[in-house]
Amino acid sequence: MTMDRHEIHEIAQAAAKEAVKETLEALGVDTENPAEERADRVFLRSQRIMTGRVSVGMRMVIYGTLVSAAIALLWQGIKHAIRFGGS
Repeated sequence: MTMDRHEIHEIAQAAAKEAVKETLEALGVDTENPAEERADRVFLRSQRIMTGRVSVGMRMVIYGTLVSAAIALLWQGIKHAIRFGGS
């Protein structure tokens, strides 16, 4: 029994599909509901992007607080120097 190229191709394609499906299922991917998987990936991407934005925002708040504290300290020093004549 000799198989032609078409039969070999069909067998290889079926084996590849089964291997990919088993691998995805082993990784916890729901292969029966690809729309849900896509929605989950979109949600995770948006969470990653928002986490980055929050991180940048928090850094800006911290830097702003430090700069404000430095300016307030400098201002207090200037007021003290004016009040007591710099000595």
